[in-house]
Amino acid sequence: GAEKITLKGMPKTLPEFITIMQEGGAKMIACSAAFEMAGVTEKDLIDGVECGGVASFVADAQEADVVLTFC
Repeated sequence: GAEKITLKGMPKTLPEFITIMQEGGAKMIACSAAFEMAGVTEKDLIDGVECGGVASFVADAQEADVVLTFC
């Protein structure tokens, strides 16, 4: 799972990275179109992560200063 992913030069785990980003005010959106492929549902999302489609992502991304995506 996510706890095994490490990011060079960043916090040791993806959950730590997510916590830091959320504390900094980042908005996190999980792609609803990818849920079926990943075998997850909206109830599987961690606190503070929203479910959104491509249209809502594009709208938010146009207004953002920085956009990070993970596959």
